[in-house]
Amino acid sequence: ISGNIFDLQGRLNLNNLVKEGKVEKRWLAVYKRLLTELELPQSLAETLVDWIDENEQPMGSSGAEDVYYIALEQPYRAANQPLAHISELFLVKGYKAEIVESLKPYVYVAPEISAININTSLDKVLRAVVPGLLLTQAEDILSTIETEPFKTVDGFLKHASIKDKAIEPGLISVTSNYFVANSFIEIDKSKVNLQSLIYRDEQGFVQVVLRQQSIEYEKAKQTKEAEEDE
Repeated sequence: ISGNIFDLQGRLNLNNLVKEGKVEKRWLAVYKRLLTELELPQSLAETLVDWIDENEQPMGSSGAEDVYYIALEQPYRAANQPLAHISELFLVKGYKAEIVESLKPYVYVAPEISAININTSLDKVLRAVVPGLLLTQAEDILSTIETEPFKTVDGFLKHASIKDKAIEPGLISVTSNYFVANSFIEIDKSKVNLQSLIYRDEQGFVQVVLRQQSIEYEKAKQTKEAEEDE
């Protein structure tokens, strides 16, 4: 028997894109910047918003609502509600297997809007949530966090690499509510992998949001890229 637990809020909650059926523009901008970081098409943001929002009006030139999905060889309708599971992405226009795999280390699905914990975020997520943040600046912030995590959002905003950047209020946090617990059990030739999405509220009460016999979320690692910012 073995296992691990890790924080999910260093990633972007895809359900942040829509609140009460309407587009959250600030989170949409974050997701588009993340797609740019991952060298993925911006059209993925439009099709995902259409999948979650309540209306039947396609977003932009690449959006897709019921008209698109019903015309498929195996027709179905857009969900028009928050994502229930990360695997639901495979149903959304443009989200091929390789794209979902590229996104997985940087996104997750939770039922309510949740800020990004900058103390556990990855470099690409950090650059997505902070417009104009250079790679060297992101690495400097992550080095600071390794030795002394930020205790307050104000402390983060005063960091030398951040103080001249414009960050939308409510996007970042220094604490987390969503975690993943992985359990690995092996008896003779039998193996079971159990994953639980856990929510911890502000009072410390813990509840299991989702439990499944597979591993959708894995602990992500920082990437050291040999790239220069123009």
